[in-house]
Amino acid sequence: MSTININNNVIELKLTSPRSKVRICDESGNHINKPASEVVNFDNSYIEWMITNDELIQVITQKFTRDDIQNLIRQLREINISLRDSDYYSRAAQKQNINQSIGGFSVYKYEEIFYSFEKNVDTNLKVKITFKMGDYTLAAHMFVLIGLNHPNIILENNEGNIVTNNPLGSGAKCRWSPSKQAIVEVAKALAHSSGNHKNDIMRLLGEIIR
Repeated sequence: MSTININNNVIELKLTSPRSKVRICDESGNHINKPASEVVNFDNSYIEWMITNDELIQVITQKFTRDDIQNLIRQLREINISLRDSDYYSRAAQKQNINQSIGGFSVYKYEEIFYSFEKNVDTNLKVKITFKMGDYTLAAHMFVLIGLNHPNIILENNEGNIVTNNPLGSGAKCRWSPSKQAIVEVAKALAHSSGNHKNDIMRLLGEIIR
Protein backbone atom coordinates (compact mmCIF):
# COMPACT_ATOMS: atom_id res chain seq x y z
CA MET A 1 0.00 0.00 0.00
CA SER A 2 1.22 3.51 -0.83
CA THR A 3 1.26 6.09 1.93
CA ILE A 4 -1.85 7.80 0.56
CA ASN A 5 -4.63 6.13 -1.41
CA ILE A 6 -7.82 7.92 -2.43
CA ASN A 7 -10.50 5.70 -3.92
CA ASN A 8 -14.31 5.50 -3.87
CA ASN A 9 -14.63 8.55 -1.60
CA VAL A 10 -12.36 6.94 1.01
CA ILE A 11 -8.96 8.36 1.98
CA GLU A 12 -6.60 5.66 3.23
CA LEU A 13 -3.48 6.81 5.04
CA LYS A 14 -0.58 4.58 6.05
CA LEU A 15 0.51 5.46 9.59
CA THR A 16 3.82 3.68 10.13
CA SER A 17 6.28 5.63 7.95
CA PRO A 18 7.93 8.28 10.20
CA ARG A 19 9.57 10.08 7.26
CA SER A 20 6.63 10.12 4.86
CA LYS A 21 3.96 12.73 4.06
CA VAL A 22 1.75 11.08 6.67
CA ARG A 23 3.07 11.09 10.24
CA ILE A 24 1.82 10.91 13.81
CA CYS A 25 2.37 14.02 15.92
CA ASP A 26 1.28 15.43 19.26
CA GLU A 27 -0.60 18.70 19.72
CA SER A 28 2.69 20.64 19.69
CA GLY A 29 3.75 19.16 16.36
CA ASN A 30 6.38 16.77 17.76
CA HIS A 31 6.53 13.62 15.66
CA ILE A 32 6.49 10.06 16.98
CA ASN A 33 9.43 8.22 15.44
CA LYS A 34 8.11 4.69 15.79
CA PRO A 35 4.31 4.81 16.00
CA ALA A 36 4.07 1.08 15.28
CA SER A 37 5.89 0.21 18.52
CA GLU A 38 5.64 3.32 20.75
CA VAL A 39 2.60 4.01 22.94
CA VAL A 40 0.47 6.73 21.34
CA ASN A 41 -1.72 9.00 23.45
CA PHE A 42 -4.94 9.23 21.46
CA ASP A 43 -6.15 12.22 23.48
CA ASN A 44 -3.55 14.63 22.11
CA SER A 45 -2.20 12.96 18.97
CA TYR A 46 -2.99 13.61 15.33
CA ILE A 47 -2.50 12.07 11.93
CA GLU A 48 -0.54 14.77 10.11
CA TRP A 49 -1.18 14.60 6.37
CA MET A 50 0.95 16.95 4.27
CA ILE A 51 -1.69 17.48 1.61
CA THR A 52 -1.06 18.60 -1.97
CA ASN A 53 -3.40 20.40 -4.33
CA ASP A 54 -3.57 17.30 -6.53
CA GLU A 55 -4.72 15.17 -3.58
CA LEU A 56 -7.33 17.76 -2.60
CA ILE A 57 -8.63 17.83 -6.17
CA GLN A 58 -8.69 14.03 -6.30
CA VAL A 59 -10.92 13.93 -3.20
CA ILE A 60 -13.21 16.61 -4.62
CA THR A 61 -13.45 14.89 -8.01
CA GLN A 62 -14.67 11.66 -6.42
CA LYS A 63 -17.21 13.21 -4.05
CA PHE A 64 -18.52 16.47 -5.52
CA THR A 65 -21.07 17.12 -8.24
CA ARG A 66 -20.57 19.80 -10.88
CA ASP A 67 -22.85 22.14 -8.91
CA ASP A 68 -20.86 21.43 -5.72
CA ILE A 69 -17.63 22.42 -7.47
CA GLN A 70 -19.11 25.59 -8.93
CA ASN A 71 -20.36 26.57 -5.49
CA LEU A 72 -16.91 25.91 -3.97
CA ILE A 73 -15.25 28.06 -6.64
CA ARG A 74 -17.64 30.88 -5.73
CA GLN A 75 -16.73 30.55 -2.06
CA LEU A 76 -13.00 30.53 -2.81
CA ARG A 77 -13.35 33.60 -5.00
CA GLU A 78 -14.66 35.55 -1.99
CA ILE A 79 -11.53 34.88 0.09
CA ASN A 80 -9.42 38.04 0.31
CA ILE A 81 -6.95 37.09 3.07
CA SER A 82 -3.41 35.96 2.25
CA LEU A 83 -1.41 34.52 5.15
CA ARG A 84 1.72 35.02 3.08
CA ASP A 85 1.13 38.77 3.18
CA SER A 86 0.74 38.89 6.96
CA ASP A 87 3.29 40.11 9.52
CA TYR A 88 3.84 36.47 10.55
CA TYR A 89 5.27 35.35 7.22
CA SER A 90 8.77 34.96 8.63
CA ARG A 91 11.27 32.45 9.90
CA ALA A 92 14.48 33.36 11.73
CA ALA A 93 17.09 31.80 14.03
CA GLN A 94 18.30 33.27 17.30
CA LYS A 95 21.76 32.44 18.70
CA GLN A 96 22.43 32.34 22.44
CA ASN A 97 25.73 31.79 24.22
CA ILE A 98 25.05 29.48 27.19
CA ASN A 99 28.61 29.93 28.55
CA GLN A 100 29.51 26.27 28.28
CA SER A 101 32.40 24.62 26.47
CA ILE A 102 33.37 21.08 25.49
CA GLY A 103 36.83 20.15 24.26
CA GLY A 104 37.65 23.72 23.37
CA PHE A 105 34.34 24.31 21.61
CA SER A 106 31.98 26.99 22.84
CA VAL A 107 28.37 25.78 23.00
CA TYR A 108 25.62 27.91 21.53
CA LYS A 109 21.90 27.40 21.70
CA TYR A 110 19.93 28.10 18.53
CA GLU A 111 16.19 28.61 18.50
CA GLU A 112 14.18 29.01 15.33
CA ILE A 113 11.27 31.44 15.52
CA PHE A 114 8.44 30.85 13.09
CA TYR A 115 4.67 30.97 13.04
CA SER A 116 2.03 28.39 12.30
CA PHE A 117 -1.48 29.18 11.12
CA GLU A 118 -4.04 26.68 12.40
CA LYS A 119 -7.79 26.39 12.11
CA ASN A 120 -10.34 23.92 13.47
CA VAL A 121 -12.60 22.93 10.58
CA ASP A 122 -14.54 20.06 12.16
CA THR A 123 -14.60 17.84 15.23
CA ASN A 124 -11.01 16.70 15.83
CA LEU A 125 -10.01 18.05 12.42
CA LYS A 126 -7.61 20.94 11.80
CA VAL A 127 -5.76 22.60 8.96
CA LYS A 128 -2.26 23.88 9.60
CA ILE A 129 -0.17 26.09 7.31
CA THR A 130 3.51 26.67 8.09
CA PHE A 131 6.00 28.55 5.95
CA LYS A 132 9.34 26.74 5.66
CA MET A 133 12.49 27.71 3.83
CA GLY A 134 12.70 26.38 0.27
CA ASP A 135 15.57 26.91 -2.15
CA TYR A 136 15.26 30.69 -2.21
CA THR A 137 12.21 31.74 -0.22
CA LEU A 138 9.68 30.62 2.36
CA ALA A 139 7.25 28.09 0.94
CA ALA A 140 3.86 27.09 2.34
CA HIS A 141 3.62 23.59 3.81
CA MET A 142 -0.01 22.59 4.28
CA PHE A 143 -1.25 19.90 6.63
CA VAL A 144 -4.55 18.29 7.47
CA LEU A 145 -4.51 17.15 11.11
CA ILE A 146 -6.93 14.34 11.96
CA GLY A 147 -7.30 13.57 15.66
CA LEU A 148 -6.87 9.90 16.52
CA ASN A 149 -10.17 10.22 18.40
CA HIS A 150 -11.94 11.55 15.30
CA PRO A 151 -15.43 10.01 15.25
CA ASN A 152 -15.43 9.32 11.50
CA ILE A 153 -12.19 7.41 11.02
CA ILE A 154 -11.44 3.71 11.16
CA LEU A 155 -8.03 2.66 12.50
CA GLU A 156 -6.75 -0.82 11.69
CA ASN A 157 -3.49 -2.78 11.68
CA ASN A 158 -2.48 -6.26 10.58
CA GLU A 159 -4.03 -7.73 13.74
CA GLY A 160 -7.36 -5.94 13.40
CA ASN A 161 -8.62 -2.84 15.18
CA ILE A 162 -6.12 -0.60 16.97
CA VAL A 163 -6.55 -0.33 20.73
CA THR A 164 -6.73 3.21 22.13
CA ASN A 165 -3.57 4.52 23.84
CA ASN A 166 -1.43 1.65 22.58
CA PRO A 167 1.18 1.34 19.83
CA LEU A 168 -0.46 1.49 16.41
CA GLY A 169 1.08 -1.85 15.43
CA SER A 170 2.38 -3.25 12.18
CA GLY A 171 0.52 -2.21 9.05
CA ALA A 172 -1.45 0.53 10.84
CA LYS A 173 -3.67 2.60 8.60
CA CYS A 174 -6.52 5.07 8.79
CA ARG A 175 -9.61 5.09 6.60
CA TRP A 176 -11.47 8.39 6.48
CA SER A 177 -14.61 9.31 4.55
CA PRO A 178 -14.89 13.05 5.10
CA SER A 179 -18.16 14.89 4.64
CA LYS A 180 -18.54 17.34 1.77
CA GLN A 181 -18.68 20.21 4.26
CA ALA A 182 -15.40 19.11 5.87
CA ILE A 183 -13.73 19.04 2.45
CA VAL A 184 -15.13 22.50 1.63
CA GLU A 185 -13.74 23.89 4.88
CA VAL A 186 -10.33 22.27 4.27
CA ALA A 187 -10.20 23.72 0.74
CA LYS A 188 -11.18 27.19 1.97
CA ALA A 189 -8.57 27.08 4.75
CA LEU A 190 -5.80 26.04 2.36
CA ALA A 191 -6.79 28.79 -0.08
CA HIS A 192 -5.91 31.37 2.56
CA SER A 193 -2.21 30.50 2.17
CA SER A 194 -1.72 33.04 -0.61
CA GLY A 195 -3.51 34.62 -3.54
CA ASN A 196 -1.55 32.47 -5.96
CA HIS A 197 -2.39 29.30 -4.06
CA LYS A 198 -6.09 30.18 -4.02
CA ASN A 199 -5.97 30.81 -7.77
CA ASP A 200 -4.22 27.48 -8.38
CA ILE A 201 -6.97 25.59 -6.53
CA MET A 202 -9.66 27.48 -8.45
CA ARG A 203 -7.91 26.74 -11.75
CA LEU A 204 -7.73 23.01 -10.99
CA LEU A 205 -11.39 22.97 -9.97
CA GLY A 206 -12.29 24.78 -13.17
CA GLU A 207 -10.53 22.14 -15.23
CA ILE A 208 -12.77 19.44 -13.71
CA ILE A 209 -15.98 21.06 -14.93
CA ARG A 210 -14.65 22.50 -18.18
